[in-house]
Amino acid sequence: MNKTILKYEIKRLVFNKKFFYIVLIIGVLSYDFLTRLVIGGYGYSAPFSQLSYSLFMSMMVPFSLIVLFLLCTTVSSRKEIGARKIIFSSPLKQTKYYAIKAASILVAFLITALVPIIMSFIFYSITFNYHNFLNFIVPIILFFLPPVFLAIGLFFLVGSISNKLLYILIPVIFFFTSFNFNQPYLLDLSGTCYINRFSYTIDPMLASSNILPNISSSFLISRLVLIAVGFILFFITGMRKHIEK
Repeated sequence: MNKTILKYEIKRLVFNKKFFYIVLIIGVLSYDFLTRLVIGGYGYSAPFSQLSYSLFMSMMVPFSLIVLFLLCTTVSSRKEIGARKIIFSSPLKQTKYYAIKAASILVAFLITALVPIIMSFIFYSITFNYHNFLNFIVPIILFFLPPVFLAIGLFFLVGSISNKLLYILIPVIFFFTSFNFNQPYLLDLSGTCYINRFSYTIDPMLASSNILPNISSSFLISRLVLIAVGFILFFITGMRKHIEK
């Protein structure tokens, strides 16, 4: 039964015009960043270095979180809230309901998240004849995934309280992921601030090599904290008594 519901939720999110336009916009932004900003490399490194790719991932984070926000609003829409009263009177538990919703949103989001990644692979293949894409796993894990996990938990928790609060939250999230004002690592959601500091401290001779050994432990811990907080917030959403306003 749960698989059937999950498939239905995924189809409902993916097979519509809004999702098509979201994918199209993400594709256009990815192409612009790659051909305008990444193509020249960053911090004395090659365009296909981990440092340059980390910059690309961090630039995509704000827009990816907006996509995630748009997907999460489907959970707290008026139509969904009305249907939720019927759903919660059925044998389906509240925790399973939110797990199914989160899984369907995650699948839909992963489709949009794959767009810049796949486009970057095509870009590097055609422009530089570069095919060592395993080199980009570290930047994806460090700079793209942690804010996504945090946002999922945060959006679900806030959305379960009030749909209006979500629209207040998104500009705050966008601000902390778009602007660099030397904020602490925990508030540096996209990692842009850290990349900027890192580019000034790394040896230019090492700029095109593996950046992981040179990344500070405090930054790595901050990324783990973001993921953990996201899971905790999502767990709280599933366990708390739902507030309807």
